[in-house]
Amino acid sequence: MSFSNFKVLPESITCLLNLQTLKLDYCHYLQKLPNCMRYMKNLIYLGLSYCDPLTCMPKGIGQLTCLQSLSIFIVGKENDYQLSELKELHLRNELSIKELHNVRNFEEAKNANLIGTQNLYSLSLVWQNKSQCPVPKHVEDVLDGLQPHSNLKVLRIHNYLGSKFPTWMQDLLLYNLVQISLIRCERCEQLPPLDKLPSLKVLDIRRMDSMKYLGHELHLDSAISFPSLEILTLDWMPNLDEWRTIDGRENFPHLSTLNISDCPKLVELPIIPSITSLSINSSNAMLIKSVMNLSSLSSLQIGSMNESTLLPEGLQYLHSFWRLDISGCKKILSFPVNGLRGLSSLQRVDAKKTVARIGIRLLESPTFISAFLHQ
Repeated sequence: MSFSNFKVLPESITCLLNLQTLKLDYCHYLQKLPNCMRYMKNLIYLGLSYCDPLTCMPKGIGQLTCLQSLSIFIVGKENDYQLSELKELHLRNELSIKELHNVRNFEEAKNANLIGTQNLYSLSLVWQNKSQCPVPKHVEDVLDGLQPHSNLKVLRIHNYLGSKFPTWMQDLLLYNLVQISLIRCERCEQLPPLDKLPSLKVLDIRRMDSMKYLGHELHLDSAISFPSLEILTLDWMPNLDEWRTIDGRENFPHLSTLNISDCPKLVELPIIPSITSLSINSSNAMLIKSVMNLSSLSSLQIGSMNESTLLPEGLQYLHSFWRLDISGCKKILSFPVNGLRGLSSLQRVDAKKTVARIGIRLLESPTFISAFLHQ
């Protein structure tokens, strides 16, 4: 029944006592599930992904002891709607727990028994948006009690209002993590020490308003920082002004894609030779000078810069550089006089909604002319 437009699922569906699979994913208008779903004892799979209007779970869902796949659990304040409903379920695959502001303390959080749910590979922990509620009491204790099993591969934390991350993130107990997303953790001033996680490939950091420094959390006893990281996103971090790496250590040896957006105070990138794709949007124009620190760069995307921007001299020394995308730069974007003349590898230039000043010698480059006129 996925992609349907109904708002309420009828109670009569609970008469299907032998039903094992119920798919309601992408039901964008669904507001309520049947009250008596606890009697559907044979239910194994309940798909609720992207059912955003849904505000509560049916009473006593923890009685569905055959249930193995539950994409969303919404925490309520009353008994039969709390996190303890999860402790007897043997869930697999993905789980998103929402409305965590309704969890009152460490003990209630621990009752979910996430640490014993060894077959979950993806877990999302979601509080209400800050604009909708005050800072919950004991919010740090609650996250501490939600420690997942070490088999977890993907962890997402949204709208967390504690000022520090829990001990199980500080102590690197989730050593199998492949992807981490930290979204709107607005009061946290620094990351947990993630640089020693051996399998971490994707790190997505957004709306960490209090964070000023990146790299202060690194372990000093490690030979390699972020040994497997491939994709890093920094988005909407208004106070981030320094990105530090440790001299004498191999940093980000496999990082290939770096996305930076809305970081107005960050003016310099560290030297990371492995980066091949860089995207800079709505950030400080001085950041673009750091392109020369990225010797393997092949693709550069610049967008929505609100100040005059100058591409750095010396781009011809980036021998793998083949694509340049520029969009939404309403103030003048200046190309260097000689910077692209030697770029024999340049194949494509996109310039949309951009005011550009192009040097005369640049126009003598056949590679640039063919690429630019093609657009």
